[in-house]
Amino acid sequence: RPPMSVPPHTPFMRLRGTHAAAQTISCADTSYVQMPFELMQYIPMQAVVGGVFIGAASGIYMLLAHRIAGNSGALKSVVVGPIETTKAALTLGLIATGSIMNLVLPALFEAPSAPSLGVYLGGFVVGVGTTLGNGCTSGHGLCGLSRFSIRSLVAVPVFMGCAIASATIKSGVYTFGAPVVAGQMDGKTVTTALYTFGLLAAMLLPAMLLQRKDIRDTYVGGWVGCCAGTGLSIGGMVRPSVITGALTPANFDSTLWVLFVTALSVTFVFYRIAQRSLVHEACAASGGVIDRKLVLGAALFGLGWGYTGYCPGPLLSTFGANPSDLATLLCLLGVINGMQATARVMASFTCDEKGNTSGAPAQLLEKESSGPHYQQFSCQLL
Repeated sequence: RPPMSVPPHTPFMRLRGTHAAAQTISCADTSYVQMPFELMQYIPMQAVVGGVFIGAASGIYMLLAHRIAGNSGALKSVVVGPIETTKAALTLGLIATGSIMNLVLPALFEAPSAPSLGVYLGGFVVGVGTTLGNGCTSGHGLCGLSRFSIRSLVAVPVFMGCAIASATIKSGVYTFGAPVVAGQMDGKTVTTALYTFGLLAAMLLPAMLLQRKDIRDTYVGGWVGCCAGTGLSIGGMVRPSVITGALTPANFDSTLWVLFVTALSVTFVFYRIAQRSLVHEACAASGGVIDRKLVLGAALFGLGWGYTGYCPGPLLSTFGANPSDLATLLCLLGVINGMQATARVMASFTCDEKGNTSGAPAQLLEKESSGPHYQQFSCQLL
């Protein structure tokens, strides 16, 4: 198909990541932008399908393994420790699924961007924020809200607001423009989603037969990583431009919001099923601590997420899709270094046997009060 010319003031539309960049040409007295014919569109059904996969992964993880599907927590376990095989399997599942999806549907991923110091620093801020705040869009946004966690009710609006501010300031555009045009899900993506759903359903059956809890939990962790990675890829979360479009007013793209609401709804239903099945971890402990560490961590995570367009889960899947992409590698390295540096600083403020801190504010040492070791929960069986 021949390229089409678009007047310079036409509202911006994202190009499909596998195509070449736009070129500026002149025609008489007017400048035009020569753009590839196929333009990236907002595909609502694709966002819904991605949200269903992600929500099912989060919910089934709680139902079968009694665990919170936090992608940042899984990565932190691998790079900071202590290493848990279940979280390591989840991390590997996200990476492996990105690699597979890139082979099957390469158009789901954007072309590699130029590496820069800003990408690394943005990733570093994400790592610091998720470690301080003990969660990200999956742990706080989906699982925390579904557990009625007071901490998550505070963290989510904080990091969402900071992400919007960061992405908008980076874009330099503060006026509202035309929203991204809605499109339809193509046949190949529909077929891939259906086949993947069937495959994941079949892969879940062995988990019902495994007797040893540690082996079963590790298997489920790997399955959850694959299911979530599928949803992140199909749903568009592996494309930073989609995140930027959702967080900035210039050319609004509601993909992120449609996917998030869908994933949260599915997760919430699974958590209520788990709650009725007497899975106590499906409901947050009462008395969650709202401290400066939580708020600061959520704010930093939001700033880094808005700047880079990546939170840990999609970043791992994007890395799996193209490990040689230096920008993605730099961002991931920044996240890892941020987690490691924050863990070292926090470890230096450990309590002595009398409960006194070595020169640190007590708030820095507060732990997430929503773990399974708490016996009183803030909600009743519905």
